Amino acid sequence: MRALAGAVESAGDNPGYRRAADAYDAAALLADRPQDLLDLVASIVLTRDGLAAIAKRTARPRPPCFLNPLHGCSTGIRQWTGVRFSCPHAEVPACSPCGSARHEFDRQILRTLDYEGHSRPYFHVEGYWARTGFGAFEPDLPRRVLERLKVD
Repeated sequence: MRALAGAVESAGDNPGYRRAADAYDAAALLADRPQDLLDLVASIVLTRDGLAAIAKRTARPRPPCFLNPLHGCSTGIRQWTGVRFSCPHAEVPACSPCGSARHEFDRQILRTLDYEGHSRPYFHVEGYWARTGFGAFEPDLPRRVLERLKVD
């Protein structure tokens, strides 16, 4: 988050400034009061989103990899026909390694967590992060997170 704070501070007239500032605020709030592991993951994803907005000089950086948001920005769209884990979407933003993985490797690329005694992908755990795919299906995740946290 320090890197994002510095980037926002020196952004000047960068078109990604507002997105990065919102991402910084949302990430800081989630890191300060995490409700669960997924809030901490979201804080990392938001920080990277803000850094990408500044670096790419855009208010709409590429969405994160849906299959593993900690992989960073997506590079394209992947058809999801997971053998072991179903997905609520037929097409998902994916990073290069996840986009090129074959079906037998799907289990290895998915970000899974222990939930109620079972290892499952985050999108099988009911909640906000599953619905938004950590920004994979939410064009302005920083703003939506701030609204969700009731921050103006």
